[in-house]
Amino acid sequence: MIDDGSCDEMEEEDLGYQGKTKTDSSVYLPLLCILFYLRDHLTKAALQHHLKILMVATKTSIRKLTSVHNLLSKYRHLKTTIKKTFVCRLKDCNSHLVLDDKKVPVEKQPCGHKYTNNRSSDCYILQLPIAEQISYYIKTYHNKQQKSTSPSDDPDTRSDVNSGGNYRKLQEAGVIDENTITTQINTDGAQKFKSSKFGIWPLMGIINEASFKTRRSCIILLALCYGNKKTTRDTLLEQAIEELKNLQKHGIEVNGIIYKVPVLIISTDTVARPLVRNLTQFNGEFGCDFCLHPGEQVPKGKGSVRVYPQPNSYPTFKPRSMEQHKKDLELVGMLKNKPVHGIVGPNPFQKLADFDHVEAYVPEYMHSCCLGVFKMFIKLWTDKKHKKEKWYIGYYLAVINARLSQAKPPYDISRTID
Repeated sequence: MIDDGSCDEMEEEDLGYQGKTKTDSSVYLPLLCILFYLRDHLTKAALQHHLKILMVATKTSIRKLTSVHNLLSKYRHLKTTIKKTFVCRLKDCNSHLVLDDKKVPVEKQPCGHKYTNNRSSDCYILQLPIAEQISYYIKTYHNKQQKSTSPSDDPDTRSDVNSGGNYRKLQEAGVIDENTITTQINTDGAQKFKSSKFGIWPLMGIINEASFKTRRSCIILLALCYGNKKTTRDTLLEQAIEELKNLQKHGIEVNGIIYKVPVLIISTDTVARPLVRNLTQFNGEFGCDFCLHPGEQVPKGKGSVRVYPQPNSYPTFKPRSMEQHKKDLELVGMLKNKPVHGIVGPNPFQKLADFDHVEAYVPEYMHSCCLGVFKMFIKLWTDKKHKKEKWYIGYYLAVINARLSQAKPPYDISRTID
């Protein structure tokens, strides 16, 4: 697989690259100073002393390094208010902690557990104002660039989210117009270090109407959860969904124009999807996120796995739908929270009006195609140890390679088969 680096591109104008190489000291030295200032919690006086030492040592004439004011003024527009909510460290407790006047958790908490002041083991959620980030995008990009991802006039063309069938239906129904900014949401967990028990769960969004390059450099960070345990659904989503609900209903006013901000797509991997949707895991009964296939448990090694074989009968298992979800959710309540068709309880995205939270979940591209199952299929199809199997296609590799070499993927596909 080849990565052409396009996913690392940022808006050059925003960081001061314009007309310069990205290794120019006038670009990276100010950014390194900002990083040092933020990372080590320097006072402005200490930062000023650091800049003086840097000026003497490097004999540089970079204007941004001449004073703290000149350095910080370039990035003041990026400053925002971040809400920090502490969560109990115990794995079976997700209570929010009570803070004192200094915004530090008190020792005795209402949940009955004791808080010890150890910053390295804190569990918390950082909540960023979504409206401010959307407003920044509109002022900086939305009104200055032609929408390079606008739907084609050809109804048979499919090139992006906003040339898809559902997007066009919403346009025809008047739900989406020129003053609508639609988003897609993603979340995934990552360990701090391979050997660490602490992990990070960011909740992010991108804007469908933005150009591909702008999407990558203007990612919206809705929330970030850090701790020694997997985040819970309510902990990660509760505050963000309330703000999304308000943005969808009332919109955001920028330069006298009110923009509505609905959510269209939720993209997560197979592990995070049941957490967000409040369904059974992929390895449980009815663990398929897209249809009502119950699956079958088959032995594997010393244990077993759940598989979803293609049924021989017709019709196949019905796809999940909003109507089916509502019926099953009513049964869950009547059966005292016993799962029905894999549904454990309410979906937090149900709070968003006129949002199809069933169809909004789509197969996730990176894990479904670039990694995981697709890679496994390639090995099964081409590995010589399977040459006696019906699925083996290793004899046709020359033909396959010739066809792949003739394929011309669009510019926003940053990974291709060499």
